[in-house]
Amino acid sequence: MGLSGYLQESLLSLLCFDSDAGKRIASIVPIDAWDGAYRLPAVKATEYWRRYKEAPGDQALDLFEESRKDDKPRAKQYRELLQSLQETRGTVNSKYVLDKVTEFLSEQRLRRGIIEAVDCLEQGKPKDAEEVVRKSLSGILDVFNPGLLFHKVDLNEVLVEDRQPIPTGIKELDMRGLGPAAGELHLFIGPPN
Repeated sequence: MGLSGYLQESLLSLLCFDSDAGKRIASIVPIDAWDGAYRLPAVKATEYWRRYKEAPGDQALDLFEESRKDDKPRAKQYRELLQSLQETRGTVNSKYVLDKVTEFLSEQRLRRGIIEAVDCLEQGKPKDAEEVVRKSLSGILDVFNPGLLFHKVDLNEVLVEDRQPIPTGIKELDMRGLGPAAGELHLFIGPPN
C-alpha cells in the first residue's frame, strides 16, 4: 500500500512551492515512497532543495521540463501534473498533508519492522526479533514543526488581533502585548548576567 495519487500531488505541490513544508518533505519522504508520474519531479525537486536550500517555486517549470525530456512516454502526464499543481498552488493544507505522510511513513516503518522480526523468529533469534520491533516502534516518525525562526519574524504578522496575552509584569513587554498567550509556547531568552 503506497501513498495515494491525491496525497502525492499535494506533497509535490508543497515540495515545489512551500518553503516550510517543502523543506520537511524533502528531508523525510524517501524517494521510493513516490511512484508513477510523481517520482521523477519529486526526485528533481528534492535535489533542488538539497542544492539550493529553498523551494523550487517558479523553477518548478524547469524541473518539469527536464522530467518531460528525461521520460518522454510520460511527457503528457508531466504537463497535466504541472498544470494541476499551478492551479492548486498555495491552497494545500500543509498540516493535514504532513500528518498524513507521517502516518504513512510510521506505518511503513512498523510493517518493515514486523517483517524483519518474523524473519528473525524463523531463524531462531527471538532477542533480535524483539530488538527489531523495539527499534521500529521507537523510530516512529513525528514531523516536527520548529515554529517561528527569530530572524524571519515580523511581529505584525505573528501577533493577531484576537490574541489575549497574559500580563508579565514587565512594562516593555506588556505595552507591546508580548506576554504569553493560550496555546503558545513562550520563552524569555537573554544574554548571561
